[in-house]
Amino acid sequence: MDQILEFSYHTVVFVLSFIMATLWGIIVIPLLRKLKFGQTVRDDGPATHLKKTGTPTIGGLIFYLPVLFFTILYGNRFPKIIGLALAFFGFGAIGLVDDLIKVLKKSKDGLSAFQKTILQLLVATGFVIYCIMVMDLGTDMILPFTKMSRSVQIPGWIYYPFLILVLYFMTNSVNLTDGVDGLCSGVSLLVLLFFVLTAKNILGFEYSIIFNAALSGGLIGFLVYNLHPAKVFMG
Repeated sequence: MDQILEFSYHTVVFVLSFIMATLWGIIVIPLLRKLKFGQTVRDDGPATHLKKTGTPTIGGLIFYLPVLFFTILYGNRFPKIIGLALAFFGFGAIGLVDDLIKVLKKSKDGLSAFQKTILQLLVATGFVIYCIMVMDLGTDMILPFTKMSRSVQIPGWIYYPFLILVLYFMTNSVNLTDGVDGLCSGVSLLVLLFFVLTAKNILGFEYSIIFNAALSGGLIGFLVYNLHPAKVFMG
């Protein structure tokens, strides 16, 4: 019975996030059109992508709302969710600045690679420090789906820089994935659902389940508008 309630609990977060994102998209997309925040497609890409020029971008705002809502809602009960949200919005802010530069300059070029790297490493480092100071981050490796949940301990001088690099590379792997016609959001959704299933097998990771369920539901709501032919791009 407890497992059914737990499943339903996180399913509600997922479903509500989907509904919120879908409804929020009805407001955001016309606003982006009104502001003329259109996508500038690189001319070195596929010819089929050139016709997508002018489609509203910065659509990531659509799934930001449910994440923000559930972070505020569950912040007191699960304080660690705030750390995940800070990293999420920190990396998102970099993308937002990059997109704003592009749409305001009507150019395909935003922040330089060097600027992005510095900012991403700063956010990643800040998040790891936050995890150490506030979230009691240890250096033991967790092996999901096994009985040896905390079997491998790694020295901090190796583990923490490794985490920073993982965050940096994961962020760029999302950034490099084509954001048009559902590809980036679809791939990200599969990864997030894996994180949800993994966290359910680790005691004390309820905050991670809620965060990923909220983001997953928000992404599906975004996909309503991002599937071919895309009405909005993630940015």
